[in-house]
Amino acid sequence: MIFHSPKHTCRIIGPTLGIALLAGAASAQQTVYDNEAEFLAEIASAGWETYTEGFEGPAWDGVRSPDPFNHHSAVSVTNLGVRWHARPGNLITTNHNWARDQRGWGIFEDQIQGFSASELFGETDRTIYAVSGWVNTNPDQSDIAIEVNGEWVDSVRVGAGHAFIGVIDTRGFTAFRIFDPDFEHVWGADDFTYAAPDAPQIELVLEPVCPDGGLSRLAWNRASPDGLVALLMAPSVGQISIPGNRPCPGTALGLSGQGLRIVYTGRTPNSGRKEMTVNVPPAACGSYLQIIDLATCGVSAVWQVQ
Repeated sequence: MIFHSPKHTCRIIGPTLGIALLAGAASAQQTVYDNEAEFLAEIASAGWETYTEGFEGPAWDGVRSPDPFNHHSAVSVTNLGVRWHARPGNLITTNHNWARDQRGWGIFEDQIQGFSASELFGETDRTIYAVSGWVNTNPDQSDIAIEVNGEWVDSVRVGAGHAFIGVIDTRGFTAFRIFDPDFEHVWGADDFTYAAPDAPQIELVLEPVCPDGGLSRLAWNRASPDGLVALLMAPSVGQISIPGNRPCPGTALGLSGQGLRIVYTGRTPNSGRKEMTVNVPPAACGSYLQIIDLATCGVSAVWQVQ
């Protein structure tokens, strides 16, 4: 299987890989933080890896709303293995207003169903042990809470501007919800951090074109500047390590070894970001992709071709 670019052909060049703490935290297993330094120190002591979501990567390009009267929104956006979405009937988007520096992008709920207090949800493709973000509310002086796996942990008070809230749950979780427990305020957020034992470092996105296939935008971000990457495809997810006679030996992949192949290798510009138009064959629909930074051996979250 190869992806064909309208300008050139992305050929397989390698063989198949045979291969704080606030009083009132919910429990000793869960801790809520209102201080980022303490939150990160605890994660480091646990030996987990962190990866950050600033809503700046290519996966978010379709939900940019600099004009408050003309939103570009979506039901959900998946990036770094986390699917962000709003309540049923509402959408998610980004703008500069909710960004911490007013020049980047912050996430917020596009309330199609009419005005109400904001809520946002995240679902992960792996077990994570911590999530945090910087939240700004309107009006100021409101509480914001995080719920993990359906269990309300605790809340923090948000004053003027962005305030930090984070939660660590040593049992692990795969879903979180951020909301105003008083159900009175709208809010937006920026600069989230997740923690897991093996964290994806590269953002990968392939825009949907299935079931018929066709032209699609393939993009990645946070790769090594001027470094090589390899894009892998497999018919199913799984667990396999790259063998010792290949680049990045021992690197754990989230793909099945059965039918695993390299579909593209190339160099990333100095920006660490690249995008290209590819022709996705119909037979690739339903398969799974993962990209490897061959300089650092970091991998992206698994991405389904859909």
